[in-house]
Amino acid sequence: MTTKKKVGVITGPTGVGKTRLSLEVAERLEGEIINGDATALYRGMDIGTDKPKPQERARVPHHLLDVADPSEGIHVARYAELVQEAVADILLRGKKPLLVGGSILYIRAATLGYRFPPVPPDPAFRQAMERRASEEGKEALYRELLSIDPEVKAFIHPHNVRRVIRALEIYRATGEPPSRHLRRPPQPTLERRVVALTRPRDQLRRLIRERIDRELAEGFIQEVEELLRRYPKDLPAFQTLGYREIIRYLEGELTREELPEAIFRRTWQLARRQYTWLRREEDVLWLDLGALDFAEAVDRTVAIFADFFSAP
Repeated sequence: MTTKKKVGVITGPTGVGKTRLSLEVAERLEGEIINGDATALYRGMDIGTDKPKPQERARVPHHLLDVADPSEGIHVARYAELVQEAVADILLRGKKPLLVGGSILYIRAATLGYRFPPVPPDPAFRQAMERRASEEGKEALYRELLSIDPEVKAFIHPHNVRRVIRALEIYRATGEPPSRHLRRPPQPTLERRVVALTRPRDQLRRLIRERIDRELAEGFIQEVEELLRRYPKDLPAFQTLGYREIIRYLEGELTREELPEAIFRRTWQLARRQYTWLRREEDVLWLDLGALDFAEAVDRTVAIFADFFSAP
C-alpha cells in the first residue's frame, strides 16, 4: 500500500497576509512554496497578482509562478496535475511542500482529487454565448444557469461570464448540473493540512485598500498597458481582479479617481466569496492574525505543519 504524499496548505482571503507568513514558515520548516493563485501562473502579471518579489523568491524556492503566457490559459485540471508534479519533486528532495494562495477551487482540485468532466471547449458555442451576454446582458446567462442548477450560486459569481459560459458548456455536453462535478465525492490524491488565515473585517478592508494603493504606485497601470501591447484585451486572464478595472480605465469607462474604489469593491466581493468557500471545508484550522502578533502566528503555523509532516 502506498502512502499519500503530504502537503501543507496556507490559504485565506486576498490581502490577509499569506505571503509574509508563508515565507517565514517555509524557512523554519525547510519547505518550498507552491503557488496557489490561479492568476500568478502567468508571465507578466506580476504587480496585480502581488506576486512574490525576486528577493522573496531568493529566500525560499517557489513553484508554479510564471509557467505560461496569459494567452495560453491553464485550466483547473491541468493546474492539479502541475501541483502533483511539484509536490512529488519537493518531497523527493527531502523538503516540505507548502501550497499557498487564495484560489480555493484550484487548491481543492489539486489536493482533493476532484474529477472534472472531459468536455473539450466548443468555440462556436462560446462565441454564441458571448454574443448573448453582449446583447442581453451577462445577467441573462446567469439566470439561465441558475434555472438549470440553482446550487451553482455557491460556486460561480454572476459577473464571471467566462465561468458561467463554461458551466453552460458542461451542461450542454453532459446533461448534468455543473455543481454535481464540484460536489462529487472526492478521491484525495494528497494528504493535506489546511491553515486558513483571517482578520477582523475592518482590518482586512484597510489592508486591501493599502495594497491597491501600493500596486497602483508600483506601476500596475503600466503593467496592464504593456500586456495589452502583446495580447488581446478579451483574454480570460485579463478578466481577473484589477486587470479588468484597469482596462476599463484605459478605455475611458472609469476615471483615475474612480479606479481604486472599483478595484476595492471587486476585491472585497472576492474576499467574501473566499470566506464562504473556506467555511464549507471540513478540515480547515483557522488562524486569526488580528488576535496574534506575527511571531506567534508563525510559531503556531510551524507547530501545526511540523506535527503533520512528522506523523506516520
